[in-house]
Amino acid sequence: MAAPGENLKINGDRLWDSLMEMAKIGPGIAGGNNRQTLTDEDGIGRKLFQSWCEAA
Repeated sequence: MAAPGENLKINGDRLWDSLMEMAKIGPGIAGGNNRQTLTDEDGIGRKLFQSWCEAA
């Protein structure tokens, strides 16, 4: 019997695409992100993450 999580695999391309999609929300001035709590950008990012979780 496999240990919990032993058969998990990471799809690097999908992870990168997800990170880049999230990075479009609340971009920082010199790169990075700025999604402060309770801002519109924060809500949009949370809803996007929620949609990914529900689709999984």
